[in-house]
Amino acid sequence: MNNTSGDTSEFSTAISAAFEMFRMRLPLDSEIVKLSQVGWFLNYCMTPVETQRLVNDYMNASIRKVDSDFIDWLNNNGSNQKRRLIKLFPNAKKLITEAFLMHKKGYYNSSVCLFLIIADHISKDSLSNLTKIEPYRGVYSLNSRAMEKLKNLTENRSTNGMNLYLPLVRSNSINQSDTDSSNYKHSINRHAILHGKNVVFGNKLNSFKALSFLIFVLDAMRVLSYQSKEI
Repeated sequence: MNNTSGDTSEFSTAISAAFEMFRMRLPLDSEIVKLSQVGWFLNYCMTPVETQRLVNDYMNASIRKVDSDFIDWLNNNGSNQKRRLIKLFPNAKKLITEAFLMHKKGYYNSSVCLFLIIADHISKDSLSNLTKIEPYRGVYSLNSRAMEKLKNLTENRSTNGMNLYLPLVRSNSINQSDTDSSNYKHSINRHAILHGKNVVFGNKLNSFKALSFLIFVLDAMRVLSYQSKEI
């Protein structure tokens, strides 16, 4: 049993504060989706200033700067995210610890796979606790009614920031089938990697992108759980 409710009050407070801050300047839907198509995902652990800088980098067509800024953020916040993952999913502690260790040591084939596997575990575990959602294929298992409700939540400005999770309901490279992902030149593809169709993915940049996706899924599932009464 995972500790998904032990920090409910703390998480609710953090989310409320984040929603208030993001009122200052919510990233546009198109900006959020475009970032996900190059393999990077915003999350609620980022400050409004950090989020806006990342969006501006991309809109200024500076892919290398986007990569650099995301990597800097993940380097500075990776330890905190590791502790948060272990706190919420203690049954996956060994897997989480090994994933971060492999990333630190530069064994990127291993770290990419492990980060993606942990993301799947989080989504399946979280979705299994929500009503009207079938926990069969992780992030992609929302049934039609739940998917429609999630679209409404992400696109309704009254939710004060839920649109950061548009990649859950909009096409993006990491969630595409391996054939569709050929249209994206700057991202990794979960399906192709975990099903053995891509065996040339083990590099530092891809490991950071897999970690970015993992943190995104963690926050997305936490927000979904927080909003579960609305689904």
